[in-house]
Amino acid sequence: MPQLEGPIRDKYVSAGGEAVFGAVTSDRRSVVGGVYQTCERAVFYLKDSSAEAFFTRGLIFDKWGTVRNAQGRGWEQGPLGWPVSDEYRVARELGAGQRFERGTFFYRDGQPEAFWSTGLILDKYGSVGWEQGDLGFPVTDHAMTPDGRGAFQHFAGTDLPASIYYNPNQGRAWIVRGVIRAFYAASGWERGVPFGPGSPWLTGFPLGDEYLTAASYAKPGQPADAFEQDFEGANIYWPRIGSAEFVDPAYKG
Repeated sequence: MPQLEGPIRDKYVSAGGEAVFGAVTSDRRSVVGGVYQTCERAVFYLKDSSAEAFFTRGLIFDKWGTVRNAQGRGWEQGPLGWPVSDEYRVARELGAGQRFERGTFFYRDGQPEAFWSTGLILDKYGSVGWEQGDLGFPVTDHAMTPDGRGAFQHFAGTDLPASIYYNPNQGRAWIVRGVIRAFYAASGWERGVPFGPGSPWLTGFPLGDEYLTAASYAKPGQPADAFEQDFEGANIYWPRIGSAEFVDPAYKG
């Protein structure tokens, strides 16, 4: 019968033992940089440079295995690396998360899969409260834009859907949400043509988060108390009622 030892045994026991993870189903198996060992309901990983083992399981474990690098490697050899935390409960016990060396997984109870976030998009997500903030849980994985330069991720939002876009020309990530996001999406996202055929530029990536517009920037006849967001090729203006619209950046002088 397979036996546990060292940090893997310690974590197995401290996190609930057989009642939580089931029986041990394999001996230790070596991989590049460490070892792993399987149980009926989890897999324990121990990196050579770590004094602590971590377990991963369920939908987070399943998705982790699908995230591959350019050489086709996944799991601990893939883009996200080794787990650096155990799975943990999040958002008032509505879901789970787990941190890895180069990304974090989030899973909302009842969803059919977990989703991962990384880099500056993950940092931006954290700055607004993770899944407990206004963006809620992710509903897609981190993904590259069609040109292969930028990146984006979509979130459920607590009211209306939201997205985080990474602008490669700035090296920063920004939130696009609500009515402005819906208009941005309907217009073709970053590849949209804001002022119709023949326009010399695309809408492009966001240059910042949305902001409350100052009275001097409001269009004639529209309330000053409106939201606006700057993009590389246009501004999107929303007067809090009705739909949003494009504003030529030159309008703001």
